[in-house]
Amino acid sequence: WLGWLNEHKALIVPGACGALGIFMMRQYIGSTVPRELVDAARLDGCGEFGIFWRIVLPLTLPALGTLGLITFIGSWNNFMGPLVVIRDMDLYTVPLALRALQGSGQTPWGALCAGAAVAVLPLLLMFVVASRRLIDGLTAGAVK
Repeated sequence: WLGWLNEHKALIVPGACGALGIFMMRQYIGSTVPRELVDAARLDGCGEFGIFWRIVLPLTLPALGTLGLITFIGSWNNFMGPLVVIRDMDLYTVPLALRALQGSGQTPWGALCAGAAVAVLPLLLMFVVASRRLIDGLTAGAVK
């Protein structure tokens, strides 16, 4: 219908605007950005875009980082979405490639375990680098 079979944009576009991101950012902005600060910026002559760019965006960077990390992990581990839209083996994602290693006959367990270990490395590295910000971003919107 859209001509997106065997294209990665069939995975990127739906994942870019998920309900989790909308809900998380709404809750975070509502509890983190003071209304008085926005009103003061309006009184000083700042427009809506200026308010967003100078006030809201800097205050929401922890939540945006957390949302980016959660979205990346969800996309990296997604199996069903790529299974539906990707047919060409050259375009397979990591979970599909690991599943393709399992044949109907003898399964190469060594290659499968090595592939799974390599597939986990980027996720582990991202978590180690961003774990503090992830925890800050998840908990900051929960406290009033």
